[in-house]
Amino acid sequence: MATVAVDGSTGHLVEEVPQARVLEDGRWEPLHQDPVMSLAAAAEDWEAAMREAGFHLWCGTPEDDTESWVPLKLRVYRRVSEPRFLVDLEGVFESEWAYAATLPDVMGLLGQWAPVVQALVMTGVLAQADAENRGRPVGLGLGRQVRR
Repeated sequence: MATVAVDGSTGHLVEEVPQARVLEDGRWEPLHQDPVMSLAAAAEDWEAAMREAGFHLWCGTPEDDTESWVPLKLRVYRRVSEPRFLVDLEGVFESEWAYAATLPDVMGLLGQWAPVVQALVMTGVLAQADAENRGRPVGLGLGRQVRR
């Protein structure tokens, strides 16, 4: 069974992807039906489908006004029924997502993925600061910057 991917920049459905999976007790298991995509395919609206499936934003990387500064954003959505968590990884052009059955599952997943997301967020922050300062040295409060 295949589902449809959502273009992160437009929210439009764009391509078929493999069956959704859920992390449950530390193991990836196939989901018989993706709780969001089954709704999004009909509605063609990812955000509305997540709300209709009962998911609401729980935590994630901060939103920014510019699409290009952070190359990867991570957001976790929560609901009452299992799978309780949807983990959305939004790249510059597309999103990928996975589900976690319980709080321990999602926390384990975040522990594995957080270093990558943190590094990419810092890359975006530094790129934005550099662009805003037009090449002038950027200090992050870690010491004095010296211009050569």
